[in-house]
Amino acid sequence: MALTEEQKRIVYNIIKLEGTSNGANEYLWLAHTANNEAKHRGITMYDLLLTGYSSVPKSEKTELPDTNVSANAKAARAGVDSALSYEIDPTNGARFWDGTDFLAWGAS
Repeated sequence: MALTEEQKRIVYNIIKLEGTSNGANEYLWLAHTANNEAKHRGITMYDLLLTGYSSVPKSEKTELPDTNVSANAKAARAGVDSALSYEIDPTNGARFWDGTDFLAWGAS
C-alpha cells in the first residue's frame, strides 16, 4: 500500500520523534519494525503510526519539513524509505520496539 507524499512526511517525522539517539541504525530499525507490524495488521505504516502504537503525541504527528536536514531527519527518511522499499529487514521481522519481541522469542 503506497503512501502519499504527505503521509510519508508524517511517517518520517513520527519515526524521527520516536528515536532517541543520533545513530542512523536506530531509525532504520524503528521504521522496519513499524512496517512489519503494519503489514501484520494489513494496514499502512502511516495508519499504524497514527494509533497508540506510536507514543508521539497526536499534536506532533505532523509532516517533517523538507528543510529539516538534521542527521536525525535524514536517518528517519532513509529508514522509512528502506522499509517501504522492502529492503533487507535488519530486525528479522520484529514488530514491537519496546522489547516485547525479545521477551517473547529471545535473541536470535
